[in-house]
Amino acid sequence: MRKSQILVLFRVRIFCLIVLIGELVIKQCPMNAYKVRSTLINLIKNEQTKLNTIESKLKKANPSFSNPIFLKLLSQASLHNNNISTYKTHLKKFSKRSLVKRAIVQAGSQVKLVSTKIGATIWVDATNYAELLGKQLGDTVLMHNSTFKIAGIY
Repeated sequence: MRKSQILVLFRVRIFCLIVLIGELVIKQCPMNAYKVRSTLINLIKNEQTKLNTIESKLKKANPSFSNPIFLKLLSQASLHNNNISTYKTHLKKFSKRSLVKRAIVQAGSQVKLVSTKIGATIWVDATNYAELLGKQLGDTVLMHNSTFKIAGIY
């Protein structure tokens, strides 16, 4: 195996571990989610180039089911195609829009609240208000006899 192939296999194994704890990564540190996204994009590019080389070899090979080389190339192409599709589904999980939608208020985070009646903006610490814990962006919260909409979580 080449050094680049070993590195790709290592990245794939790391990626599988990251996907297993992906939800935890998104909730605790969004910057790690962006790194996972860039790694996924690189993995998709690598798999796509491998698939293209295999497809070019398939065009040159004798297309018969008795040819073992042709069957091996077909199975490799199928494997890389499946890898690309799974990476793309995981990439959708780590898109910017879904990261913002899944931002959940945790203890210690600063929350930007906008009043629904007068439009005033208030910054509060989530540790002081138990009503905010577990809420997402866009949710409305009743605090101090007034309704507020969660506009930002920092």
